[in-house]
Amino acid sequence: MGVTFSQEEESPWISGPATADIGINNAQIDLQYGYSFTGAEETRAIMENMGNPTSGTEMGLLVPDSDSLYWFI
Repeated sequence: MGVTFSQEEESPWISGPATADIGINNAQIDLQYGYSFTGAEETRAIMENMGNPTSGTEMGLLVPDSDSLYWFI
């Protein structure tokens, strides 16, 4: 996604293999190698920066780590 963080900042992205908290009712998502996830706040910021409307009900963003794949959920 081209996002970089300084050493002082903690990245809001979790890269697989890992388990990420979705933030609602103790739900989690198991990330496989090659995928990354970020939570609701970062998801809303990304969507707004892309010109997409947000509803406040976003739970997160799942993306492939590959530069050759251009999709997200």
